[in-house]
Amino acid sequence: MRLLAGIALLFAAATPALSQDVPIYTDGLLNGFQNFSYNGGSNFNNAMPFHDGAPSIAFTGNSSFNAVSFAHPSGTFASGNYASLRFFVNGGASGGQQIALLLQTNSSIASTPVLAAPVALDGYIAGGAVPANAWAQVDVPFSALAFNNDGSFDRVDIQTATGAQPVLYIDDVLLSTSTAGTQNSIFADGFDTELLFAPQYGGDSINIYQRVLHPAPGAADFNLLHTAPLGTVAGNVVMPNAVAFAPDGNLWVVDSGNAKRLLRYTQQTILTGATPTPDVIIGPVGGGAGDIFEMAFFGGFAYVSQSDFGATNRILKYSPANLGASGNPAPTLLTNVNLATPAGLAFDVQGRLWISNYNGGNGNNTVVRMNTSSGAVDKIFTNAAVGARNTLNNTEGLAFDQYGSLWVGNNGEPTITAFADWQLNDGVASEAADPVSQIDAAPGTFAVAPGHTGFVGGLAFDRSGNLWANYENGNSVLEYSLTSFPRTPLPGVGSYATAARPPLLNATTDPGFGGVAFWPVPSTIHR
Repeated sequence: MRLLAGIALLFAAATPALSQDVPIYTDGLLNGFQNFSYNGGSNFNNAMPFHDGAPSIAFTGNSSFNAVSFAHPSGTFASGNYASLRFFVNGGASGGQQIALLLQTNSSIASTPVLAAPVALDGYIAGGAVPANAWAQVDVPFSALAFNNDGSFDRVDIQTATGAQPVLYIDDVLLSTSTAGTQNSIFADGFDTELLFAPQYGGDSINIYQRVLHPAPGAADFNLLHTAPLGTVAGNVVMPNAVAFAPDGNLWVVDSGNAKRLLRYTQQTILTGATPTPDVIIGPVGGGAGDIFEMAFFGGFAYVSQSDFGATNRILKYSPANLGASGNPAPTLLTNVNLATPAGLAFDVQGRLWISNYNGGNGNNTVVRMNTSSGAVDKIFTNAAVGARNTLNNTEGLAFDQYGSLWVGNNGEPTITAFADWQLNDGVASEAADPVSQIDAAPGTFAVAPGHTGFVGGLAFDRSGNLWANYENGNSVLEYSLTSFPRTPLPGVGSYATAARPPLLNATTDPGFGGVAFWPVPSTIHR
C-alpha cells in the first residue's frame, strides 16, 4: 500500500475542514470510506488492469440501475474545501461507457441527493470519452455542480447513465484540492510517479529522480531518471541554486550565476529536452544587487530571497503579471532590519512567510516570520547553545511538515532542528531557539559522497512525510524517515536515525541554499 499525502488523516465524527487531498480509493478504501455499491456489478479487488498499483475496481453496468458507491458514514465533507473529484477510468476492450456522478448525504440511498440530478461525465474525461484499453483522468470541479444542502456530502456514486454496458475499470479516486492539470502538469495528480528535482550548481544542470514504488529493503527509493543540462542562456552559464514549482506546474530555476536570473521551464522541456530552453527569463533580479538564493510561491505571487552578504538583505515579491513574460519587472521590495543574508523561505498555513537568516548579525543566526503585505517581522527565533551544538547556525533550508511544524537546516552544524506549531504561534516576539526535535547528521554516521562534511542546505518533504536534506558540500541528498515516530505535535528532543536508504550521491552541489523540490508538490507546501 502506498503512503500518500492525506493518508494519515484521522476522521472523527465530523470531518474537519481540510486543505489537502483526501484519497478515497487507491489500492483499497482509505480514510474511513466504505463500499456502499448497489445492485451488483462492482468488484473492489480487480487484479487487472490497474492504474498505479493493484487492485482496481471493475464495474459492469446493468439494466437495473447500479453504481460504484463510496460512503463516509463518520462525517460529511464541505465541497468548498476541495476543487474537484478526481479519478481514473479505463474502458477495457470496448470503451465509450456512459457514466454519471451523484453525490449524496446521510450515507443512504434514500437520502436527498446533494446534486439535483446525476451529472454525465464525458465532458470531464481527458479526451472527451472513456478510452478503450487505456487510462484517462477524470476531474469534476465542484464549482461546476449545482449543489443544495449547503454543498456538503458524505457519499460519492459513479453510476451507469444508459443502463447495461460493458465492464468499466476505476482506480485512484480522491477529493482533490486542485482542478485539472495544465499542459505543463504532466504528473499533476496525487497518484502518479513522484519526482525529485535537485539543482547542480556546479554542474549547470538539474537532476531528476523518480520514486521506486517497491524498493528492496535497504535499496534506494528514488532512482536517477534524467539529467537536464541547462547550459548557456542569453550568453551566461546557468548556475541553478534552487528550484521551485509554480501553481501552474512550471518549474522555476533560481540562477545564482553572474546573470542573477529567474528561469521558467515547462516540465516537458526539463524532462525530455536535450538542452532545455526557458520560456521566461526574469532578471537581473533586483538589479543584480546581490546573490539570489530561494524562491517560494503563495497566492500566485513569487518570493525571492536576495543578499549581498552586507547591507542589501531583502525579499523580492513578484506578482503573477510580473512572471508572465521575459523582462526585468520591478518587484515589491520587502526589507527589514531583522533580515541578514536571508536564504530559505517557507509559508505556513496562515500565509505568513518564514525566512532563515544565514548570518543573523551580532553573532546570532535567526529564523524570522514576515508579513508579506507590510514587510513587518513579528517573530524571531535566535540561536541558543545546547551542549556542543548551536540550535541555529548558518540557517539555510526551511520546510513545514503536515502537522505545521517547521524544520530548519543548519549549514554551520550537522543538524536539522524542528519547532512545533505551538512554538511558532506562542505570541512571544523574540526568543532563544528551543527545538522540540533534532536530527543529528554528524559526519561518518552514514554512507556519503567523498568529502562530505555533514552540513545541511535545503530541505523538502516528500508526499510520504519523509524529510530530504541537501548536503551541498558533499554533493548528496539524504532521506530521513519520520513516519515511524509519533508526532503529536512532535517527539521529544533527541536524534533520529537516518532512513534505511542510501543517499542520492552527486545529486546536488554547493551552494544549494534552496535545495530540492518534489513534483507533484506535496500537500505540506502552502502556496
